[in-house]
Amino acid sequence: MFCFAHAGGGASSFSPWARALPPQIEVCAVQLPGRETRFREVSERTMKALVNRLAQELSPWLDVRFVFFGHSMGSLVAFELARQLRRRGMPQPAGLFVSAYRSPKVPHAFASYHDLSDNEFIVKVGARYGGIPAALAEDKELLQHYLPGLRADFALLSQYEFAPEEPLDCPFFVYNGLSDSLITPADVEVWRTLTSTSSVERWFPGGHFYIRSHRAAVLQSLANDLGSFQ
Repeated sequence: MFCFAHAGGGASSFSPWARALPPQIEVCAVQLPGRETRFREVSERTMKALVNRLAQELSPWLDVRFVFFGHSMGSLVAFELARQLRRRGMPQPAGLFVSAYRSPKVPHAFASYHDLSDNEFIVKVGARYGGIPAALAEDKELLQHYLPGLRADFALLSQYEFAPEEPLDCPFFVYNGLSDSLITPADVEVWRTLTSTSSVERWFPGGHFYIRSHRAAVLQSLANDLGSFQ
């Protein structure tokens, strides 16, 4: 299971998952350029450039059955990467797990937060997504490593435009938090039109980062859903 984190997030977001899921499920958290252990690399600022790079970098590991899991922006990355793999005639995911993100077909109005000053940027992102821990926001040294990747992700999202293609030929599992103010059931429902097979919804207590606050319930659902591929 290849996992893609939220905007500004890194592979460490999924560190507890490998220990909690059944041993037959191998969790492969994808570290994007400019994040955590790759912080010295330049972040990609367009979706096209990012999925082109990921398709190339992941190609040696696509020789077994695999699925994608993405949270928030990671859902969009997982979806567009699956489409890029198809364009290249490469192996396709057996399933797509998308979390805390409305269907790409639903217009998104991402403000140009990435152009704001550091203080304004932190306040705006924290207020809307609750995704910047206070301890991090107060640590100027850590922020210097964290903010460039987060800004790049918001630049990427603000430029993204959905392009119609044939639906993907794999089942979708659409995970969301019941209290996520950024998601509506109508927005989620549109994911069904992007697959030629099945699409199921899973709703959990919690807000945008329900995968942290209700991790046990999420991982149990994941284990059950992944069991359907065996």
